[in-house]
Amino acid sequence: MTDSEHAVEELRLALGPIDFIRATRAAIALQETRTIDSTNAERLVSALGTIRDVLNSFPKPK
Repeated sequence: MTDSEHAVEELRLALGPIDFIRATRAAIALQETRTIDSTNAERLVSALGTIRDVLNSFPKPK
């Protein structure tokens, strides 16, 4: 395993399996219950999407 492959694997392990759909629904629910404001809900959903996109951009382990 190359250093790059090792680093990608460490990132995936560190972030763990994230259920992005469930996390997005939770962020929306937090906004609807006024636990967080709409700006922070949008930031949270955006951050989750960014994490998903970055992880998906790496080659899959063999």
